[in-house]
Amino acid sequence: MSVPKLFQSVWKNHYSLYINIPQKNGGSNLWVSVAQFFDLCNSFRVPSGRHICSIIMLEICRSHGEFTGRNFSTHQQVDHLRKFMLKPKENHQGHHFIKKVTSLIFALILFTFPGLLAGEDMKDRWAARQIYLENCAACHGFDRTGFIGTSLVPAELKTRSQAAVRSLIRHGIDGTLMPAQSCRLSLKKLRRLSYYLKETPAEIVKRIKIGSDGNYEIVKNKMWQRDPKRIKNGRSLFDEYCMGCHHPTIEAFAPAYSEISAKRDIRAIMGQIRFPYTSSLILGYTDQIMPVFDLTNNEIKNLGAYVYSFRK
Repeated sequence: MSVPKLFQSVWKNHYSLYINIPQKNGGSNLWVSVAQFFDLCNSFRVPSGRHICSIIMLEICRSHGEFTGRNFSTHQQVDHLRKFMLKPKENHQGHHFIKKVTSLIFALILFTFPGLLAGEDMKDRWAARQIYLENCAACHGFDRTGFIGTSLVPAELKTRSQAAVRSLIRHGIDGTLMPAQSCRLSLKKLRRLSYYLKETPAEIVKRIKIGSDGNYEIVKNKMWQRDPKRIKNGRSLFDEYCMGCHHPTIEAFAPAYSEISAKRDIRAIMGQIRFPYTSSLILGYTDQIMPVFDLTNNEIKNLGAYVYSFRK
């Protein structure tokens, strides 16, 4: 359930339970509602929501004369609250209690909803980014400025709707290398991917420029690519993982890495190391033998920098 629908459900069900409190065990229903919302805030890590929920729970019990003159630990409070609120009890709420809890519930909605929205939004963006990296980056570039495939920056997609973007991904484009992804991506993944493509993170937008050839490119910090220490570490990794197939100048089982560095950008080199099968599947190769190595992001950068260092 999406956050907006979840918010509507909370408003419709949980808040209406509070409005209808004058019933035999109305306090119990309010307790269950707030406790469920507390769990929701906890799962999305929204401290303000958890705090306000706790205050509402304590107000419910104070209105019934609970905790008067008692010194409970946190765990004892929670256990006692559950036992107390989940059994039928005569309703003792008065006007002061109604007014106080009303303000707390509005505070809960005011301070919690943005946090829940941000929590889900961050989660969806992270998931969409992974979908893009696994299925699109080998051709369209890790920064979406294009490589084998076209650029996917906002300026290129602004005339296309979300539905149009999903259709292109799902059915592909005849006469091009763009494959149909309907058999690989579920509708949920297609939707997340289309949202991701229509929005580019601000840090990427700031670095996008049009190069001298009219194509989009990222303004890069080249320092790390030429760092001698990184290149040295990359050589050790190359000797361990790559030397068996890749020769400096001779193409045998695999392309010579001097040729790779001459034809490919550092981002493409790193992409091929990270996802060796993706580009080969898209291009229709069936004899791909390059394995996937369990390397960290930093190790991939080191290895890419070493291969790229042969570029003249």
